[in-house]
Amino acid sequence: MKPFIVMSGKFISRNQWVVAGADYMFIRDYNYNTIDKVKVFEAHIDYIRRVAVHPTLPYVLSSSDDMLITVWDWDKG
Repeated sequence: MKPFIVMSGKFISRNQWVVAGADYMFIRDYNYNTIDKVKVFEAHIDYIRRVAVHPTLPYVLSSSDDMLITVWDWDKG
């Protein structure tokens, strides 16, 4: 795994995932038991500062230095 600077991370225990927002403008999602990647996608055009996870629905919010707050639906990709 290539190192990256995590600015914000959240655990999603129902899926055994950790979601991380990083300085490389990507949101990364890993299984925290196996360290396998679940999803990786470019989310912003500047550093991601925070991620938040909805407690029951498949939504993740991210905020970035690009001045955007975005809602992501994991089920839709």
